[in-house]
Amino acid sequence: MKIWDAARGGNVRNIEASAGHVYGVAFSPDSRRLVSASDKDGLKLWDVETGQQLFVFKWQTGYVTGVAFSPDGKRLASSDGDGKVAVWDATAANTAAILSPKGQVLSLAVSSDGKRLVGGVQEGPARVWDRDTGKELGTFGTPPLNMRALAAHPRGIQVVVQGNSWALEVWRPSDGKLLHRERPIDLGIQVAAYSPDGATFATAGFDASVRIWSSTDFKQVRRFRGKGQGFGIAYCSRGKYLALRDVEGVKVWEASTGRLVAEMPDPSGFSGPVAFSPDGKQVAAGNHMGIVTIWALKTDRPPAA
Repeated sequence: MKIWDAARGGNVRNIEASAGHVYGVAFSPDSRRLVSASDKDGLKLWDVETGQQLFVFKWQTGYVTGVAFSPDGKRLASSDGDGKVAVWDATAANTAAILSPKGQVLSLAVSSDGKRLVGGVQEGPARVWDRDTGKELGTFGTPPLNMRALAAHPRGIQVVVQGNSWALEVWRPSDGKLLHRERPIDLGIQVAAYSPDGATFATAGFDASVRIWSSTDFKQVRRFRGKGQGFGIAYCSRGKYLALRDVEGVKVWEASTGRLVAEMPDPSGFSGPVAFSPDGKQVAAGNHMGIVTIWALKTDRPPAA
């Protein structure tokens, strides 16, 4: 992990999170801890301020494909390449539940109340589970799918996924109804995220075009562009800013205007996830070299003339 102060441009701390590719990063709700997920070393929990490794979650043997904290920060959900989903005690690194869906789970989301998990399953419908019992509550989507992009509405009323042929699809998980399908856009979508109020969602794809959509009529309301390819996307907790991880690093825009307010370079130049800290003060991103970088977010760039 690298921790940078974007105002000074100086390297504050370096910690290597993994010997392999970092596929997921997530902050705890109090912004004090960060979990990294990789294809070599599984899950690791870090103290953001000190950089100290707190726990190694050792159960999963395949590469980790998704990771998310529960809203109270006490539980941590993860999915791996062996087709398992685990719910962990985030304070002790113990497994609280293990789910074994049929098929590799490529993406994972947790409902806003923390009680349900949504997983995108390779070549099968997406699934919704009860977090505590592991009971399957429903499925949606028309297989075969390849849901690497998956985002759940804050109130759980809809889910955005990467559908067949990289198309954008919006589903209602309560009854498995397809609400909207958009033809493949600029070579398709790879990542998606809902705004905290659920009014909009954002997608990005192989050309790093960031699109913001209405979650009511599903019309595109704004578009701006990164560089190369979009690997990770995230809203800040208040919805004011939107971050994209592309081949140059991380770019942050003002979501309502599309004004670029911050750029944080990553010389590795290749894929990784991105996450905002819930307090809005930091942005984290991973890469294929096993490094997680945390930047102090500064958004004082003047508007373009």
